[in-house]
Amino acid sequence: MNKTIRDLAIIASVALVARRFLGISKVSGNSMFPELHDGDELLLDKTSYLTKDPARGEVVIFQKQTGDRKMLVKRVIGLPGDRVVIKDGVVTVNETALSGDYTMDGVTPGDVDVTVPEGQFFVLGDNRENSLDSRSDEVGCVPKEALVGKAAFRLYPPGRVFTRSE
Repeated sequence: MNKTIRDLAIIASVALVARRFLGISKVSGNSMFPELHDGDELLLDKTSYLTKDPARGEVVIFQKQTGDRKMLVKRVIGLPGDRVVIKDGVVTVNETALSGDYTMDGVTPGDVDVTVPEGQFFVLGDNRENSLDSRSDEVGCVPKEALVGKAAFRLYPPGRVFTRSE
């Protein structure tokens, strides 16, 4: 009996620690297609951004700051201090055009010219024609405090890996 109680205590402790540092998120919609598909399940690393900022190209999950405050998954494009310009379908960061190889159509609609404020990040979905992201006033630049975590691994379906492009 003591062994059973000890084993249950260990399992409960591991579960509590895992819940604090890891999470699971299910993708809803196609704003990150072709990288992520509707229904994909992601393992979140909730600790990544406690000690460092996200890198350009990382896929992050964050809580929208206005309206329904739902969770969104997007790719980091602009870091604090970066100048992000979107014009004629091309995204440039600090006057360098991004390749867009990982995007749905390779073009980005919109007319944006913004310098990313300190402590915030400019994010875009990979399916740029169908994404609510930093181009919208509803999302804007995302404060670091709104980041829930980094998409660390695709749990389901297995076999596809994340693309990290700049």
